[in-house]
Amino acid sequence: VLYAHGGGFVCCNSEVLLHSVTAFARAGYVVYSIDYPLSPENRFPTAVISVLKALQFMRVRDNAKEVHLLGDSAGGALVSVAAALLSNRELMADLMKSLKEPINPKYFPDVNRLCSVYGIM
Repeated sequence: VLYAHGGGFVCCNSEVLLHSVTAFARAGYVVYSIDYPLSPENRFPTAVISVLKALQFMRVRDNAKEVHLLGDSAGGALVSVAAALLSNRELMADLMKSLKEPINPKYFPDVNRLCSVYGIM
């Protein structure tokens, strides 16, 4: 499980909303909780790229072949955008063109489930 906290993109961290994922950890899931770069100091798509890098870390370091994405509010928006990028090669390619450090799209786990809490989809 990769969890992204809420906070309107401007506040909070994963520690504050840790209760959101405690049940998953107790049920035996490996849970990664990301503290993505906040606005206004960091502009879009910095937080999304942070989520993608976390997913790549999970794949390369821990050989995670699939992942469940979970996010509260703003975090739900971030994991939703990440899932959209991973499922759309053209969209991902457009993002990669704008990056100084491209991310290799072949080193990602498959998204098995997506859950956006308090999000609008």
